[in-house]
Amino acid sequence: MTTWYGDELDPDYYYDEITGTTDANGYAYLEIYIPAEFLEGLEYMYGIEIDPDYTILSSENTYTHSWQTIWPEYVVVYDLDGDFVDDNLELQLAEKFKPVLHKHSYDLQAGLQNFENLLADGSFTLKVYNDNGQTMNTEQIVGGPTALHKWDSWYWDTYGYGSMSHGVYNLDLLDSKRYEEASVGQRPVYYHVYKDANYYYIQYWYYLTMDDKREQLPAIADTWHESDWEHISLRLFENQNGQLEPDLVNFYIHSGGRTVNASSCWWSSSNAQTYNGIQQGYDDNHSRIHVWIAANGHASYNRWSVVYKRTAEIGPFEISTYIDRIDYEPSGNDLYFPYDQLINMGEISKQTYIDCPDSQYSLEYHCYPIANGSIPWLAYIGNTGDYDDPVFLVFPSPEMPPFGSLHEWVSFSINFTFGGFGNSGAYWIFDDSTGD
Repeated sequence: MTTWYGDELDPDYYYDEITGTTDANGYAYLEIYIPAEFLEGLEYMYGIEIDPDYTILSSENTYTHSWQTIWPEYVVVYDLDGDFVDDNLELQLAEKFKPVLHKHSYDLQAGLQNFENLLADGSFTLKVYNDNGQTMNTEQIVGGPTALHKWDSWYWDTYGYGSMSHGVYNLDLLDSKRYEEASVGQRPVYYHVYKDANYYYIQYWYYLTMDDKREQLPAIADTWHESDWEHISLRLFENQNGQLEPDLVNFYIHSGGRTVNASSCWWSSSNAQTYNGIQQGYDDNHSRIHVWIAANGHASYNRWSVVYKRTAEIGPFEISTYIDRIDYEPSGNDLYFPYDQLINMGEISKQTYIDCPDSQYSLEYHCYPIANGSIPWLAYIGNTGDYDDPVFLVFPSPEMPPFGSLHEWVSFSINFTFGGFGNSGAYWIFDDSTGD
């Protein structure tokens, strides 16, 4: 609580800190008394929240200029990542719907990887190119979560866009780290929760170190690309019992996705790695969603969905065809991508026209985590792995989740057509060879 009194060009302040207790809905009511000696020359009083770990969602009666007592009311949430969504709710949702990730026996990836650990142990080399493709910088990344933030005077900034030559950023993963998984206990599924209008959305992101399509594309003489961020997104609404439940799920598939009704998805009562007890259709006792991961391409599928097919052609000649391989059956090789951690990714923001230190130049924009509860390396705006371009099919290795053009970090396409959304040039087929 702050009281301003005296001459407005030379004001004094009365400050008092009051602690309140929120109820189950985050509501808190305070009563603050201003001593009489501070009333003369009173201009106004404000009640403010000073704990950076909390966010005010709404407030009333926080201002007065005529009373000795003020009765502010607040609705506040615990919000380390500063995104105006209760972090406790985010974790509850992440736990309630956490996925079971089915793996194909052909997948060369041992398991899920931990992006931050790879940064910390020096597994990445940052390569910076200018607009003409000339190398501007090459350096190994070693250190904590902020180690990926690199800038060079006014020329480039890995968290922003320069005013003259902005730089193109690429993380080259050590070849020895390709296909590896994180140590047991360090294997994460990352989650991201946001609210838009009357819906909450929860995304689950998983990071794998290599796409290798040589076995499915014999014409390819080299590997595909390092690093693959892939995900699903659940749209949640408040039902008549006041609970959040999913009605739609987006499964993201290479450069696009498919929208599926929750009633058509497959769910179980726990995230145990088994087909036992799974059912088609959501209910509150079956809230863990099952996801089938394409071999070596890592696209996400609902069970029995049609699969992605793409053909490369030169003139009238077909030179190569790629088809995702999905194992929808529990027979034969019943494999999974296990994980040990749920990690909240938080949110980032973009600030425009930032002056560079020790320079007369400015960045056009700079990305940064909104608060300490967000992951700093999310602000990196480059690609996350080295890549090849063998037969005109490949896209560059993915960008970070907030920046991928079809990642839909804070959006949710709804498309029930046969082709889904995105995936220009792709076909969708039922294929008998997608199993073991």
